Amino acid sequence: HTVKGCAQFLLHSKNVHFWSGLSSGSDRKNVARLARGQKAFVPATGAHVKPTLHLMQSLVDMAKHTPIQINALTGGIHTPGSNHYRGHAVDLDLAVGNTSEIVHIANKHGGIRNSETSHIHLDF
Repeated sequence: HTVKGCAQFLLHSKNVHFWSGLSSGSDRKNVARLARGQKAFVPATGAHVKPTLHLMQSLVDMAKHTPIQINALTGGIHTPGSNHYRGHAVDLDLAVGNTSEIVHIANKHGGIRNSETSHIHLDF
């Protein structure tokens, strides 16, 4: 029920994978920071942020029902002012898990999918 607890769950779940092709390196390291009670680093801005609890709970819920691959949490390069830079967005791989189930679970937690088609972008 905390960002830290959610991050710990995600790190140890066999259903959670992290994309290694992110420009700033895998966001696994940011989830590990969160699991230690630290804030995630935002390479694009140099800031440190704590993702929303709703976002993190949504990822845990997803991982309990389907495999997911986290492509970007706070890392990577996004449009200026992106919700990724505030800890309010996550990108998931389209080819991993059940997309309709992922989006349904995100919606239950207040997440909204945008129109990007190369991946599942969710804002919280």
